[in-house]
Amino acid sequence: MQLRPTEASGRAKSDYKRASLYFLFFGLAIGTLGGAILANRVAGRNARAMSQTLALSEYENLALLQYKYSSLDHARQSLHDLLNFMARTEASQLAPDKAVLEGDRSLTFTRLALLDEKSGDLDAFHRNIAAAAECSKRIGNKDTSEERMRQVATRLDSYLP
Repeated sequence: MQLRPTEASGRAKSDYKRASLYFLFFGLAIGTLGGAILANRVAGRNARAMSQTLALSEYENLALLQYKYSSLDHARQSLHDLLNFMARTEASQLAPDKAVLEGDRSLTFTRLALLDEKSGDLDAFHRNIAAAAECSKRIGNKDTSEERMRQVATRLDSYLP
């Protein structure tokens, strides 16, 4: 039996439509699976980053309360602990904005320097002011003089509860 030209072209169109539908469903299945995997990774990373940001904020608030209200030794220890926590947060690559972290690190070093100045340890004062200036330079501040660092920290400390 021989097919007429209209039947052959109809069967070819039918096969083409069927193959197109298979490719469409196959593509949708792969896209859905890939999208679900990617969304899970991104959402999980964002949730961890948000959690880390909150933890860093709370840690910083507690350290600043220690800085303002406790003895020099306890205040110094809490600021050192905060710097260590910042380093661990940065190493985990879940840190918030790097510029914000560097700014907070600069303020923390400046506060440590002010504590060292109160206790009379001028070597530690100069080391911490230099570290604060270096952090401040990394975020693009042009004026990283000791006076400027002291002025910024003192002004911000006046807002502490």
